[in-house]
Amino acid sequence: MEKTALGVKFLKAALVYFVVGVTLGASFTIKPVHDLITLSDMFMAAHSHINLLGWVSSAVIGAIYILLPGNLNKPLHSERLANISFWLFNIGVVAMFILLLISGYTEASLVKAGNKEMVDAATGPYMMLIMVFGFVIIIGVYLFAYNVYKTLSSKT
Repeated sequence: MEKTALGVKFLKAALVYFVVGVTLGASFTIKPVHDLITLSDMFMAAHSHINLLGWVSSAVIGAIYILLPGNLNKPLHSERLANISFWLFNIGVVAMFILLLISGYTEASLVKAGNKEMVDAATGPYMMLIMVFGFVIIIGVYLFAYNVYKTLSSKT
């Protein structure tokens, strides 16, 4: 893989997350949407995760992968690990984002209908999946950090 190809993949993903995050945030200003999202914190969690994990973290990781090999004149420790981390991180971010939106909509709909007592039972399965995909993200981040650390530590 070309030195910057992996960084470009992360930067392209970051741009998609940026557009999704800004679009979501702008949609929150629409009165009916705003009225619904105020009934669940999950919508704000989805918005912050897509912006901070998706947009910002992907952009930073992409920049590191572009700058690191070229500026240090060192090959990346493992392109395979880097690609695995890319896919784990992005699958986790997308799945968590979608699940947070679904959970938020479920909670808001129940609250709006006057069924607050059903929220925990209805959102519980989503929360378990959100946790699972949170760990998928963590594994992707750990692989990235390990790979960069090993690259920085190499003698060549």
